[in-house]
Amino acid sequence: MNRLLRRLRGGAVPRLIIQRRIGWPVRGLALLMAGLAGAAILHFLPLLTGIGASSSIGTPDALASVQERLREETSERRRLEAIANAADSQVKVERTAAEGLARRARELELDNARLKSDLAYLESLLPAAEGQGALAVRGFRVEVEAGQAQLGYRALLTQGGRQDRDFVGQLQLVLQLTVQGRPVILSVPDGSTPAALRDSLKLSFRRAHRVQGVIPLPSGASVRSVQLRILEGGAMRAQQTAMP
Repeated sequence: MNRLLRRLRGGAVPRLIIQRRIGWPVRGLALLMAGLAGAAILHFLPLLTGIGASSSIGTPDALASVQERLREETSERRRLEAIANAADSQVKVERTAAEGLARRARELELDNARLKSDLAYLESLLPAAEGQGALAVRGFRVEVEAGQAQLGYRALLTQGGRQDRDFVGQLQLVLQLTVQGRPVILSVPDGSTPAALRDSLKLSFRRAHRVQGVIPLPSGASVRSVQLRILEGGAMRAQQTAMP
């Protein structure tokens, strides 16, 4: 008894704590609310994370990077467009050139057909291939080139009728000259004619053949006339004379 009184005087009185018991319905509601809150956090966490990451796009460095890439892609697109346009223009030019060449080829084909027709008509008018009349010299022209001391000539040789072989022969030019007041006859080719000039005077043709060339002249020579001859085996088959 005395011990109990001493404890009461010393203030060591035990406290009485009354706890209210929480019922299961309240606990269940709390657990449900906690579960819903957790699910909401898990659902919106990726969205919030994306917003946080995408917010860096608005920074000045990111914006400048995007603008620079846009300029590079725009420049590349324009470069490719320029290449494509140039290639298209080149194709058009080549197509136009090809069309022009094809048109020119058709025109030449028509001209060739007309020339063949004219040649056939002219051949019908020429005498038959009998004797000397079968060969002819047409349009023989000569011109003195005084500055170079040489004589230029050109002519058209024809063989009439319908031939079954080529004519093989040689040209000969006989020049009537005046040298220092004296008449001189120069025959080309002769023993002093260079081999290249001699070869250029050889003939081999079937119907028509155009000849032209130059003959060197003696110093101070004046040309009075030139006779062009067609020779076959040393015999003269046709001739024509011209004056400068």
